[in-house]
Amino acid sequence: MKNFLLAMTLLLTVFVLVSSAQQASDFREKYGPPDDKGRYRVRPNIGMKIDVSEAGRPSKMVIKRLDAEEPISTKTLMLNSLATEILAEVIPPPKRGKLRRTSRFAFGCVESETSEYEDVTITIDKRCEAQGGGAYDAVVHWK
Repeated sequence: MKNFLLAMTLLLTVFVLVSSAQQASDFREKYGPPDDKGRYRVRPNIGMKIDVSEAGRPSKMVIKRLDAEEPISTKTLMLNSLATEILAEVIPPPKRGKLRRTSRFAFGCVESETSEYEDVTITIDKRCEAQGGGAYDAVVHWK
């Protein structure tokens, strides 16, 4: 009986993990097909590019303005609140896992804020408020 309960618990755990795992196809359903550069339009002039693992799960996601080119200029920023809003939509807090730690790195007027969760790491690169603020990009790495 003990082995049966252990097997059922393990089976249910696997089922929950697989059924709640975010698939790349979920983004296509929500935002439509990506553009010719592989970016989903998540807001007017805001794109999201996703790298997918062999298993079809997202491995890396980059959110930034569609007109942003490398190197990103200060003219191609999005509001910090918009970056946070999009992140909450595409990777809601329950899908991140427990927050393990946060860190912040500043170099001149560029700041990088990283939040490490059990399942993902999220980094938002920002311009300092002294020069108008705004987010250059938001990056999610799945573990």
